[in-house]
Amino acid sequence: MINFTQHYQDFLDNGDPRVASWPMMDSPMKAITLVVMYLGFVKVVGPAWMRDQKPYELRIPMIVYNFLLVAISTWIFFNVAYFDSKEKMNSI
Repeated sequence: MINFTQHYQDFLDNGDPRVASWPMMDSPMKAITLVVMYLGFVKVVGPAWMRDQKPYELRIPMIVYNFLLVAISTWIFFNVAYFDSKEKMNSI
């Protein structure tokens, strides 16, 4: 256990200093707490909350969401293709 603790401390000490001030980067306990809270909500609170309710009707929001993802993915694809071809032209 001491070996693991020492390796973990070395990992923290030698981390990227540029991200040291970012949220949730100073300690793993914040991320672990969020994961536990998420699992608690998904496995316990959410099912208890929805036990006596009808399922939400999310067909329209899901259609809009999917179309937005397709549009954004298409935009990213064409931008990557454009800048990649531009880079290849500059290297010739």
